[in-house]
Amino acid sequence: AKSKGIEVRNTPKASSNSVAELALGYMLAMARRIPQATMSMTAGEWKKKQLKGSEISGKTLGLIGFGNIGGLLGRKASALGM
Repeated sequence: AKSKGIEVRNTPKASSNSVAELALGYMLAMARRIPQATMSMTAGEWKKKQLKGSEISGKTLGLIGFGNIGGLLGRKASALGM
């Protein structure tokens, strides 16, 4: 990672649950197209067919690393059927 300029951090005492919940929230928002729907409605539009989201249940989640955050995220995703 270092040779590619990618920073890797280990923060074992950080807010693991908060980070896992945030990641899951982002996944839900992207799957359900919430940011796009918000922008559309703010603009006074309703593009129902274009904004149809997808369910995350049944999808496969790939995790790189299975430390505190990865483990929590995996368990939360599993509870939602991933």
